[in-house]
Amino acid sequence: MSANESLAERIQQRFGSLPAKQQSVARVLAGHPSTVALSSLSDIAAQAGVDAATVVRTCQTLDYSGWRDLLASLKQDLSRERTFAERVAALGSQDGDLTALIHANARRNVDDTFETLNEQVLEDVARCSSHADTTLVVAVSSVTWQRNLKDLCGQMVFKLNAALGAPLVTFVELRVDDGFVRATRLSSQVREEELRAQAENEISPELRSAADKIADEELRKQFLLAAGNCLVRKRSIESRL
Repeated sequence: MSANESLAERIQQRFGSLPAKQQSVARVLAGHPSTVALSSLSDIAAQAGVDAATVVRTCQTLDYSGWRDLLASLKQDLSRERTFAERVAALGSQDGDLTALIHANARRNVDDTFETLNEQVLEDVARCSSHADTTLVVAVSSVTWQRNLKDLCGQMVFKLNAALGAPLVTFVELRVDDGFVRATRLSSQVREEELRAQAENEISPELRSAADKIADEELRKQFLLAAGNCLVRKRSIESRL
């Protein structure tokens, strides 16, 4: 492993192979790097729920000589990161009002996130949240995603509660867990394939014949898939009545 790799990169590459206790330490290290840089070895051990020796072993597994070496490297990483002011300055180099650009960029990021949400997932979140605390833990694949989404958590809470119709979420915790994200993506892909198969089964010969009037092949496919999905949802609703 290169000595130039950041702590975030090392955690991302090694996380899946770490023992459970070391994964707990890695989550703390990746979750709030600016706070970690000001913490002691015992602070990190307490937050991770492990002993100090486990923290040291985690440092060594990540190819640091120990806690002090990791801390020094992390402080270097943080010194190279762009500050909020620098990110604003980058936006300021674009044409248009700076405040509007910042707002538009934040809205675009939040909207992109919510476009990928599934209604059934939201219902599951609501059901679970009603019996648990009000912190929603969201897995992200890297510290970069965690950092980019952190400033948008307030908007996420607002939109989630609006979609759920009740103030069920008061805080969003962004947790780096690449293994979980990969597994979720795989599960989503499998689910999408199942839904596509169900939609295709709902397409009747008459519907296919009608769609043949659409000259564009790709548009015809999208029309048939959308129609099949509508029929699947209709059947699902009817089965609940």
